Amino acid sequence: MLVTFKSPQVWRLSGIRAYFEVIPEQKCENTVLVKEITGFEGKLSSPYYPSYYPPKCKCTWKFQSPLSTLGIALKFCNYSIAKKSMRGCDHGWWEINEHMYCSSCMDHQTIFRVPGSLVHSQLQCSSMLSDKPLLVEYGSYNISQPCPVGSFRCSSGRPGEQNRTHSIPCNNRTFKCGNDVCIRKQNAKCDGNVDCPDGGDEEGCSCSSSSPTLHRIIGGTDTQEGGWPWQVSLHFVGSAYCGTSVISREWLLSAAHCFHGSRPSDPTPWTAHLGMYVQGNAKLVSPVRRIVVHEHYNSQTFDYDIALLQLSVAWPEAPKQLVQPVCIPPAGQKVRSGEKCWVTGWGAGTKQTVKAPLFCSKQT
Repeated sequence: MLVTFKSPQVWRLSGIRAYFEVIPEQKCENTVLVKEITGFEGKLSSPYYPSYYPPKCKCTWKFQSPLSTLGIALKFCNYSIAKKSMRGCDHGWWEINEHMYCSSCMDHQTIFRVPGSLVHSQLQCSSMLSDKPLLVEYGSYNISQPCPVGSFRCSSGRPGEQNRTHSIPCNNRTFKCGNDVCIRKQNAKCDGNVDCPDGGDEEGCSCSSSSPTLHRIIGGTDTQEGGWPWQVSLHFVGSAYCGTSVISREWLLSAAHCFHGSRPSDPTPWTAHLGMYVQGNAKLVSPVRRIVVHEHYNSQTFDYDIALLQLSVAWPEAPKQLVQPVCIPPAGQKVRSGEKCWVTGWGAGTKQTVKAPLFCSKQT
């Protein structure tokens, strides 16, 4: 080992004193038999944890679950791995069941799932750098149900498909309109569509979009200013990168993948542009004070792709017609197949655009 000390250009130096000792090489290899119960049950760490681990180290961990229906889940506390590209890996590389991955340091947790009961993983440290300490929690998960809770996605509907409602017998799968008329919808109240004959399902709704219903199109169309008052443009080092939604005076809701890879979750480079119809003409521009990425976000599967952003400057009441919190659905509301969804943002253009309608379907 060669250690070089370089002094700053100052006149007076008080000197330094250092102590060195030889320490034994610390190996990191283990064979782990995970339990049948799903969840995280143990931890593994890099050599000399919690100190930085040295260059050229190699860690080999083998995992085996008791059932073929259980895969292996690895939770990295300050770390993420992604498929290796032609560029190579700056911070060492992983080989997991003969697939190559690059590693990178993050300031939030990520989860990597391997759909197999037998997993062979190897970490090959960088040959040039010592790196931040690595802590990994391991456990099993149900391969057929990788997410602890269900999630939803929007997908295109069949051409010409429309929502139709009919008066049917009332039960726990229907919505009751006035005069005891029932329709085949469980959550028709304030969903933006008039379903009841008397229109009672949309009466008294305090939050709705002012944009008209659009035909299904490709590429979107310009919105009305203020039509989507919760839409925010999120800028990274001055350039628009992601969209986000207003949920309160100080907080925004966005996607965790916006802060992965080359766009870190350090709030310093990020600014939020609120009440903006045309790019560069926002009613309020606020630096981002804090970014909170969901602790179970998985960059491989995009499970839990959610992040919260706290503004440094709360938006004032003055532009209320152009800045409002997003409509929050009632507790327990479920998205049913055939219901319409909208996607808003700026896309490749400068004006706020809406692409709609899509048709929502549940992802199991």
